[in-house]
Amino acid sequence: MSHSFIRLDRIFLQTIVTAAFAVGAVGCGAGSKVVTNVAFTDQVVGGDLYAGIDATLAPGSITLPAATLPLFNPKNPSQILGHIETNGLHIIVDVNTSAALKLPNLADGTHLPSGSAIPLILPAGLVPIGIPAFNSNSQVYVALNGTQIMIGVAVTLAQNTNLNLPIDLFLPFTISQQITGTAGFFLGAKQGVAVFAMKDATITPTLPTVTTTGVLTLAGTTATRALPAMVGRIEAKSDPITASTLKKFQRARDRMQGVRID
Repeated sequence: MSHSFIRLDRIFLQTIVTAAFAVGAVGCGAGSKVVTNVAFTDQVVGGDLYAGIDATLAPGSITLPAATLPLFNPKNPSQILGHIETNGLHIIVDVNTSAALKLPNLADGTHLPSGSAIPLILPAGLVPIGIPAFNSNSQVYVALNGTQIMIGVAVTLAQNTNLNLPIDLFLPFTISQQITGTAGFFLGAKQGVAVFAMKDATITPTLPTVTTTGVLTLAGTTATRALPAMVGRIEAKSDPITASTLKKFQRARDRMQGVRID
C-alpha cells in the first residue's frame, strides 16, 4: 500500500503545547482542545456487533491525509475485521468486535505503538484486544465490560528524524452522559495521535452483556472467547501535565520537519 504524506511544520506540536497550557488554566473539560466531537456507533449485523467511532480533531492541531487502513485477521487475511480511515480532521474506525473477540493474540491491546501503556484505567482482569492495521504500525483497541464498550485507535506518524521521546499527552473528554474518553499524542520509538472512547450502553440493548457465568453473549449466540464478569468501569486517566513534559514536547516540536502515516 502506498503511504499518504502529511506536510507538517512546527505547528504540529506547538498546538499541543498551547492546548496543554490551556488545560492548566481552565482545568476539566479541556479535552476539546484535542477533539471537538466523538460520534460512537454500535449495531448488530448478522448476529455480530459492529462498533466504531468518528473522532473530530480540533482545528489547527493536525491535518491527516485521506487514507484507509484495513484491519485483517493476521491468520486469515481473507477475513476483514474492519478499517481505520483518516481524512483531514477525522479519524474513523469501524470494527467487528464480535469477530475480534473470538481471535486470541491479535496484538498487544494494553500499550500504545510507542510502548507506553494506554491512557485508561481498567478493571482488574480486563485486557483490551489489539487489532493491527495492515501495512502500518497503527492499531485499533477493543474492550467490553458488561454494558460498557471501549473503542480506541492509535494512528502512527513517521518522520525523518526519530525523536525517541517516551512522552504522552492525553486530555480526557466528555461528549455526553454515555460517551467519555481521552485523546492526545504519544512520542517514543513510534509517535502519533490516539483516541479512546467509552460508551455506557445501559440504554442500548444491542450491546453484548456478560452473564453471571462469565460468558459473552450477543443476540442469542455465545462467543467462543469467555470473558470474566468485571467489577468497575473503564475510565480515562487524568495525569497532571508538568513543566518538564511541556519542555520535552517543545524540543520535539523544534525537531519536527515533516511526517507521514507510518
